[in-house]
Amino acid sequence: MLNLNDTLGFDVEVTAGLDIVQNRLFWILQTIDPLTGLPPNTINGGFLPPNDTLSNGQGYVTYTIAAAGDVVSSDTATATAEIVFDINDPIITNTWINTFDAGYPLSSMDSIPPLILNDSLEIIVHSSDDTSGSGVEFVSLYMQADGSGFTHYASVQQEDTIRFPGVDGIEYGFYTIAVDSTGNRELPKTLAQYITHFGYRDSLKLLAPPSFSSYCTGDSLLIKWTFLRSDSLRIIVHEPLSDTLLNSPWISSADSLYAWVVPVVPAGDTLILTIQDKDDADLLDRDTILLLNASTWYLDNDNDGYYSGLPLVSCQSPGATYTLTVTGGDDCDDASATTYPTALELCNVTDDNCNGNVDEGCPNSINLRIYIEGLYIGNGNLMPMLHYNGITANPLISDSVIVELRDATSPYTLLQSETLLLNVSGEVTAHFPVPMIGTPVYVVIKHRNSIETWSKVPVVLGPNTIIDFRY
Repeated sequence: MLNLNDTLGFDVEVTAGLDIVQNRLFWILQTIDPLTGLPPNTINGGFLPPNDTLSNGQGYVTYTIAAAGDVVSSDTATATAEIVFDINDPIITNTWINTFDAGYPLSSMDSIPPLILNDSLEIIVHSSDDTSGSGVEFVSLYMQADGSGFTHYASVQQEDTIRFPGVDGIEYGFYTIAVDSTGNRELPKTLAQYITHFGYRDSLKLLAPPSFSSYCTGDSLLIKWTFLRSDSLRIIVHEPLSDTLLNSPWISSADSLYAWVVPVVPAGDTLILTIQDKDDADLLDRDTILLLNASTWYLDNDNDGYYSGLPLVSCQSPGATYTLTVTGGDDCDDASATTYPTALELCNVTDDNCNGNVDEGCPNSINLRIYIEGLYIGNGNLMPMLHYNGITANPLISDSVIVELRDATSPYTLLQSETLLLNVSGEVTAHFPVPMIGTPVYVVIKHRNSIETWSKVPVVLGPNTIIDFRY
């Protein structure tokens, strides 16, 4: 309900919805007299006044609808409307047709040479829209200088030429992005389509190694450059205020590549790399190179502070699982962060502390299956005797038994004993607190109505021993 009583003297009741069967939207707008809560009974009482030359009697509604996911260019969506005033016949509007442009435009540019011997460059751009598309509206040129981020430079019609003034010694990259008449934008680009260098004056420029890059003694240093109007050059490497380490012979500038092995020099030192023209000593370019300290790297795959294998000496990390700081070595399982020297030995059939012994100091567990004559009812089940006698409410408990561990040699001294509740499946687990892993013992079962039964031979205990007793 729209409360318009203060301004127009009435309210407007609005009902709107979507008919998903007929694919129709509907709006019902009804003037309401706020005094009666009913529609007005006068001719001029409606919210829409009679139309005049200023269109005061016109109204409209708007809606937005999304295209289906499989729409293609040239698909259409049509719409018509019916307008009904009170009980009058519907007024049918014209059919409105919207045509979809579902594709992205494309753009390109004519090839650009890698070196421009002038102070400007003409860039010719091209573009096209998808078949049945709305057509390209404009093409934008983006540029970067010396590897910086791309910025918008100019926008032109779909086929046009852009004049770009460059600065001597600067390297520029370019790409284009097209936009069609409906606003569809060409997919983003991150790399330059063409890269060029402005060099309209004599120049030498180092391309590699990058300034302030780091190397170790013995590394092969690849020196690359570009040039303009330079026939021969030499390469000089020296320490600041110290000896010259390299003074190459004059070489052709056209070679553009020179390899040099870094000699033994103090780690942490700085080297100055210079390329110099033969005919003009002032025509040169320089870079600074850093020398790194070699470090000892340790392989610690599980990041538990203990390494495996042999340490490696390198200026840079040999891999993501190598580290410079460890507690110790001899990790016997470098894939498990809980297995290393000095780790707590757990009862898990694993040599947790890497001392060559498994589960030392762990208590013993013996899993027993015992079928007692007189209680056995077949199919691997025992009677719940304690339940029948009212001793326990649990119908899954059969009876109590005593499990003893005795020395394997005469006089077969009693070592440990546990009284346990045997379940109706005949299974019970005995836990003995005193560690005896690896010790041979006789296992003895006692029941109040049965004959005492010993294991046929001594049993060597592990952390989790399984024995079948059937008597």
